[in-house]
Amino acid sequence: MNAFKMYLRVTSRVLLPDEISERLGVEPDTARPIGSTWRPEAPPRPHTSWVRNVETTHPNPRPEDLEPMVLGWGQEFAQALGQLVDTTDATVALDIVQDVNDRKDPQQVGIFSARP
Repeated sequence: MNAFKMYLRVTSRVLLPDEISERLGVEPDTARPIGSTWRPEAPPRPHTSWVRNVETTHPNPRPEDLEPMVLGWGQEFAQALGQLVDTTDATVALDIVQDVNDRKDPQQVGIFSARP
């Protein structure tokens, strides 16, 4: 098993999730506003978190399998992300996460580049 997940994350200390969606022209898959908490005992969040998941039908995706999905979001969306970063207190990150459930599997030691 070598399952990767990828998601686009926008964070801001001044914008709410609806404001980010309006500027990007896209709704998030998940969002948490400033002041929200994950658990009742957790401190309030100091920033908004706006997330869009990169999804594919591939049963065991690698980062290169997810790349076409990101590119499919289009140039207009990419430009809107750039403008959001340029004009506001927001950051944008494309995060890649690998689930490791068998530490003896050499392909799960960490992210590696596949060779053709």
